[in-house]
Amino acid sequence: MQGNIRKDISKIAMMANTSQGMYRYRKELIEQFVKRGISVHLLSEFNGCEEELKKMGSTLVELKVDRRGTSILKDIRLLYKYYKTLKQKQIQAILTYHIKPNIYAGILARILGLEYYPNITGLGTAVLTPGILQKWVLFLYRIALKGATCVFFENSDNRRYLIENKLVSEKQRYRIMPGEGVNIEDFLPLPYPSKNKSINFLFAGRIMKDKGVHELLEAFKLVKRQYQNVELHIIGSFDEDYRDIINSSVESGLIKYYGYQENVKPFLEKAHAAVLPSYHEGMSNSLLEAAASARPIIASNIPGCKEIFDDGVTGFACETRDVDTLVEAMLNFISLSHEEKVKMGLRARKKIEKEFDRRFVVKGYLEEVLGASKEWVK
Repeated sequence: MQGNIRKDISKIAMMANTSQGMYRYRKELIEQFVKRGISVHLLSEFNGCEEELKKMGSTLVELKVDRRGTSILKDIRLLYKYYKTLKQKQIQAILTYHIKPNIYAGILARILGLEYYPNITGLGTAVLTPGILQKWVLFLYRIALKGATCVFFENSDNRRYLIENKLVSEKQRYRIMPGEGVNIEDFLPLPYPSKNKSINFLFAGRIMKDKGVHELLEAFKLVKRQYQNVELHIIGSFDEDYRDIINSSVESGLIKYYGYQENVKPFLEKAHAAVLPSYHEGMSNSLLEAAASARPIIASNIPGCKEIFDDGVTGFACETRDVDTLVEAMLNFISLSHEEKVKMGLRARKKIEKEFDRRFVVKGYLEEVLGASKEWVK
C-alpha cells in the first residue's frame, strides 16, 4: 500500500492473551501508533508490564482470557466484555493475536463494522488435534476470518493450512511476517561462553507436551550417558502438569530448572546453544532471541522453527516427537570445536539481522493499517 497516513483511523484496539506478551513483543508497534497520535487501547489479562505500557501512552483494559478453557459461559462473558469495550472506546480498527482474541474480535468486527487485522501467531493444539473441539474452533475461525481486512501470518505453512481448510480464501488480503521479529538493538550478540566450561543447552518456553519437553528430557538422558560435561537448563512456566517430572529431573541431577524468567539474557549468556523440539509454532520468539544473541539453534524441522536457522550452518534440525534425531542433533553440536560453535552463533545473528529485525514487522503493520508508504515509514 502506498500513500500518506490515513486520517480516519484514530482509535485502535490491540487484543492478546497477556499484557506481558503485549509489551515484550509489540511495544515497538505500540510506540509507533502513539507517536502518530493514535489512541491505543490494549485488551488483555494483566500479568506484568502494565506500568511500562501505560508510560508509553496506551490505555489498558484488563480482560482475562482463559486460553485453554472450554467453558462456553466464560467465553460468552469474554465476548460481551470485548463488545462493551469496543463500543465504549469507539474503536475503529482491531489488531489481534492468539486464537480466542482472533476469533471473538473477528465476530465483533463484522457486527460493529470495524477493520480487523488478525495475526495467526500459531495454529495451536485446539486447531491441529482432530476431534469435536477442533471442528468447533475451525467453524468459529471461519466466521471470524471471513471479514478480515488483512490477515497476518507468521509463516507460509499456516496460511496454506487455513486455505486448505477453507478458513480464508486465496484471494483474501494477507501478509506473511517474520513472526513477531526481534529487537536487534535490545538483543545484541553476547560473548560466547568459555570452552573450558561444560556445554550448556537452554530450553526457554512453556513447560508442556507440545513444546517437546518429554522428548527433550529423554534425549538428554542419552546425551548425558556419552558426555558428562553437558548441562540442560530450563526456564519457563508450567502450562501442563509437568511439575512432578521436572522436579524429579532436577533431584536426579539431570537438569537445572529456574521457573519463569522475565529476563532471559543471563541464561542466554551462559548457554552454548538453544534447544526447542516443539511440535508446532507460529514463529518461535525464544529461538529468535537466542539467535539474535549469537547462539546456535537446535530445533524441530517444522514451520515456525525451520525458518529461523539453517541446518548445519546456524544450528541443527531434529524431527518432531523423535528422540533419536534430537540426540543426533545435540551430539552433532557437541562434536563441533569451540571455534566452530562460536562461528555458528555469529552466523545465526547475521541471519536474524537480515530476515527477522522487528522493524520489518512494524513497517508491515503501519503499511497495512495506516496506509503508510515504505518511504514514509521510519
